[in-house]
Order: sequence, then C-alpha cells, then structure tokens
Amino acid sequence: MMTARPLPQLAKAQALLIWQQTEYRWLWLWLPMMLLAWISWIFAQGPVTDLPVLVIDHDQSSSSRQLLRLMDASPGIQLEAWPHSLASAEQQIRQHQAYALLQIESGFEQRLLRQEDNPITLWHNAQWSTHSGQIERDLVQASLSFNQLIESKSAQAAGQPQTFAEQLSSPIQVHSLALHNPSMQFHTFLQVPMSLAILQLLCLLFVLQDLGNEIRGGQLLARRRWSGLKPMRYLQAKIMLYVCWSVLLTSLYLGLLSHGLADFQLSLALWLVTLLLAVSGVGIGLLFLGVTLSQRFSLSATGFYVAPAFAFAGQAFPLTSMPLAAQAWAALMPLTHWLVLYNQMGVAQLNWWQQGGALLWLALLAVAPLYLGWWLLGRRAFQANALGKR
Repeated sequence: MMTARPLPQLAKAQALLIWQQTEYRWLWLWLPMMLLAWISWIFAQGPVTDLPVLVIDHDQSSSSRQLLRLMDASPGIQLEAWPHSLASAEQQIRQHQAYALLQIESGFEQRLLRQEDNPITLWHNAQWSTHSGQIERDLVQASLSFNQLIESKSAQAAGQPQTFAEQLSSPIQVHSLALHNPSMQFHTFLQVPMSLAILQLLCLLFVLQDLGNEIRGGQLLARRRWSGLKPMRYLQAKIMLYVCWSVLLTSLYLGLLSHGLADFQLSLALWLVTLLLAVSGVGIGLLFLGVTLSQRFSLSATGFYVAPAFAFAGQAFPLTSMPLAAQAWAALMPLTHWLVLYNQMGVAQLNWWQQGGALLWLALLAVAPLYLGWWLLGRRAFQANALGKR
C-alpha cells in the first residue's frame, strides 16, 4: 500500500507532481538562478574604484597640480571633469555624473610657502554614504601624504637630515592592520549575505506557494486521500521535499561561490550552518500556514517578517547601535545569527565552537518552526472548515 512506502519515495512522487507545472519549475530553479546571477553581476567588480570627482583649481600652480596627482592616484576616486563654475558642478552632481566636488582656492601655493593655514574644500553628497565615505577617506589620505611631503621638504631646506625631516613631518604614525577582508571586497561583505537571504526567502515562498495552493484550492484533503496517507505522514513527505530542495539549491549556490570567488572559503561547518538557514525558511513558511491556514495572510506575514531581515541583521548597520527593541526583533531572525557565523567562520576563519551561542540560536530557529508548523498543519489543515480557505 501507499502508506508502506518510505518517505524518500513519497517525497519523490510529490516532486514529480509539482515539476509538471511550469510555474513551479520557474520558482524551483530558474528564478533563484536568475536572481543570484543578477546579484553576482552587480558585485562582480569587487572593491569600489574610480568614483568620479569634479575639480575646480583656481590656483593652477605646480603645488596644486601635485596635490591633484596624489588624489587622482587613489584607487577609489578618479578626477574626471573640470567644471567652469559651482553651478555647473552642482548640476553634474545632481545628474549623478559625479559624486563630489573638490575646490582649491587661488593663492594655494603662496600660502604653502608662507606656512599659513591652507584649506581646500570638498563638497560630497552624504546621501550616498558608501560613495561619500570612500571619496572622503581617499582624499584625506592623499592630503596627509601631501602634507608630509611639504613638511619634509621644508625641514630639508632648513638643513635638517632627511630622516629627521621625515620624523618631523610625521611625529605620530598610525599602523592600520585590516584583519579580515583587507581588500574591501563588496562581494564578501554584501553579495554572499544578500544571496543567502534571498535563498531563504525563496524557500519560504515555495512552501507558501505549493502547500498554500493546496489549502486554498481545497486539494489538500483530496490528494491526501488519493495517496492513502495519514495527514501527518502526508505532511512529512511534503516537508522532506521542501527540505531536500532547499538543501540542494543552497549547496549548488555555495559550490558556485567557492569556485567563483577567490576569497570565499567554504568549510564543512559553514556549509552546515548555511543549510540550517535554508531549512529555517521552510520552517517559517510551515509555521505561518499552520497559524493562519491562509495563503494570503501567510504571504503578508512573510513580507512583514522577512523583508526587513537584512536591515535588522547588523551587516549594513551595527546591531549594537540599534534600540533594544530592534535588537530583540533581530534576535528572532535566523539571518542575524547566520551572519554572525558567516563573518566569524567564513571571513575570519574562526572555529565553529567559538560561536556556540549563535549556532544554538540558528538551530533552534530552524528546527522549532519546522516542528511546530508540521504539528499545527497536521491538526488543523485537514479539517473541513480549513479547506478552500484563502
């Protein structure tokens, strides 16, 4: 009888039944691959480079040109245009043809020779925090290098030895050591976390699409009776199908990342915790359906719960700087704990047992919704008043 068949065979039969529908094939395979390929294309360049910066040099001296050469040599910026006025520069910035404007006033070189205060002005659009921070950081670094060069030349002109002149120009030296992601690769910082967040969301949506359609269309009880399975057994076959699909899709993408990104190190521990993240998407979808018995309300709950997950996860904005309520909300999201494990294990190359708290929380948020959703659906979804509910 059908009830004697093992769960893997039952899950395979469910997969074949679903695969016959075109919209499910798109949701299963083609849509995830297209979205992930699109994200990979966005971050293909790696670090931010050659941000256009406008320049107005009223001095036109050898010193100002030397300063501009140092700034143009910075990898993050590129001095491209020379506008005639502030109005034209403002128009180019508004049209996103450039992200900042650097202005050097007349008498720049003369003030250097007289050792007077000699400011230069940088206008940058802080609405674009990444662009603005990169430009400001590179220009400040170039200005510091120029100041050291001027101080060193002045000390040598006064008869001081070169070593003493170098020490005089830089009495305090900061040694900045980048411990992890030293090349500032954005695919390490954003591409991998965003891709896995999208995979978790797709796992959740697939559960709501497949099982939610069966509840909404009144097909759940009919298919269960046709298969000869008890409700809990039927749901077990469904859950195995969802878990296997999420595991295979996530494993495929992680394998592509490990071969496509030189600085992405995929270990067995990182692979396992990423699978927990994918399974959590399945569990959350089952739990939403088990509580609401409505595909419509479950999709609304998904948007409320999952859509802001990346903003609350602490990757783009420090979690410790958020209010306590936001930190509590972030603690309820599997993505938050997976990001801790990813940054420590995948980027910092630490051992998994050094992040036991995040691992336990992620495992709990993956297993508990899966079990609760299965238990609620088995006792509520096969009732006559639940079938056909939207």
